[in-house]
Amino acid sequence: MLFNASKWSGLLVRRGNPSSGAALEYPLSGAERIAVIGARLRAERRVRSYVHWRTAELEAWRPQALAGHRSELFAIGDMRQRQVLQLPDLAFPLLVLSSLREGPLSSDEHDQLWALYGLPVYEQIRSADETLLGWECDARDGWHLPENAGTNPALTLDRVLAAGWQCRELDDRCACGEACLRLVVEARESVLSMASAGD
Repeated sequence: MLFNASKWSGLLVRRGNPSSGAALEYPLSGAERIAVIGARLRAERRVRSYVHWRTAELEAWRPQALAGHRSELFAIGDMRQRQVLQLPDLAFPLLVLSSLREGPLSSDEHDQLWALYGLPVYEQIRSADETLLGWECDARDGWHLPENAGTNPALTLDRVLAAGWQCRELDDRCACGEACLRLVVEARESVLSMASAGD
């Protein structure tokens, strides 16, 4: 299955009633049943949130894609490998919802998720209330930063550096075709500074 970067280029942060919660911004069209694991996002026709999930609920809905925090996705992947949980319709990439405190997935974590699911992995950085701060496109060249109505993005170079990550800012055309502000996060500088960093 090929995943076209141009499908991502139209990604915009959805505007709506804040009380209804943050929306899931899944990077590809086509998935009709997306299960969000361990996070509460806005209810939509094709998206269901399972903050406290049970295997029977997930199996009954037969998701085609999973989005969630890495710990939850690792747990589900392990259960699938042990055949405790059957999700036969999974065919779309995983979407990992990371916090600024966690930072990006490591290469080892990417490899482990591939071994568990055999599916590509995209990542988003979200705040404590699950607001989208940055997302990864097919080009894998930094986190794209949403800008709403000319305001500055919530995820800034200073904020990422304060969280203990080496980072650089790019303001040019991404290989996916979108001209946008991006942050390229390279490595964690100090674990100590992570303790005082907010999400």
